[in-house]
Amino acid sequence: NVLSGVQKWMGTYYYFDPSTYLLLDHQDYVKSQWGDYYMVGSNGALMAGLVSWQGSKYYFDQSSYLLAKNTYSVPNGQKVGYLSGSDGKVLSGVQKWMGTYYYFDPSTNLLLDHQDYVKSQWGNYYMVGSNGALMSGLVKWQGTTYYFDPSSHLMVTNTTITVNGVQYKINASGAATVVNSMDAKVNKALGEIGVPYVWGGNSPSVGFDCSGLVQWAYGLSSSYRTTYQQQTLGTHVYSNVSSAPKGALLFFGSDSAPYHVAISLGDGSYVHAPTVGENVKIGYQKYFTPSYYIVLS
Repeated sequence: NVLSGVQKWMGTYYYFDPSTYLLLDHQDYVKSQWGDYYMVGSNGALMAGLVSWQGSKYYFDQSSYLLAKNTYSVPNGQKVGYLSGSDGKVLSGVQKWMGTYYYFDPSTNLLLDHQDYVKSQWGNYYMVGSNGALMSGLVKWQGTTYYFDPSSHLMVTNTTITVNGVQYKINASGAATVVNSMDAKVNKALGEIGVPYVWGGNSPSVGFDCSGLVQWAYGLSSSYRTTYQQQTLGTHVYSNVSSAPKGALLFFGSDSAPYHVAISLGDGSYVHAPTVGENVKIGYQKYFTPSYYIVLS
């Protein structure tokens, strides 16, 4: 019997016209004997991968040769792939997939594989991460920090925002700079009032000990984790400790063995993580007096 439709010959799948039984001699989008649709090349063989057809691009699975719909397909040997819509057309620009917005390069239709500042199909600009997903929040780009709205993913301009207790002023170009850095750090610590004391803790999710609260609020490295390490960050001031300025670090104990640290609020009070069984709270020098203080540069 002479065969028609999709047939395998010498390891390759070909398409034979059901009306003439002849091997198809031109590119065409055809329906097989099983009701599935395939793309046939000018040599009559089924095509796979990215295919241009009537002004649009489509992706055909490399194993089944079937048109990909509503799916993300990564070709063999590539680390990123294509996103196909419900009509099978390969999409580009900003697209939502599995609850996340991604960016597909309009020239290649591939998911972007590096961080870049890009223009969408609507004319809006976005920041894309190295995984191809739109970024939000504070993002550093070419030496400058910008802020992208968590809801729209658009860059924010001409406003003031607060992120993790730190206030930023954003100019007309979208560049974000810290507003009154010391106040921001103090406010960051004040925002943790009520968080439990935990020995060795240095994050809101775990809890804080006294030096852990200072390390977290001031963004100190692991080299300045303990009270002894932190008291090396500035000149020790022993006089008028009760007048320590806002943001100064107050130490309790001797130079060689400080056993507690707190953050001055500038009015004789301080915020600190006191001891086991208590929470981060405000304390007062008249009741628990520090030995000296330092002002961080």
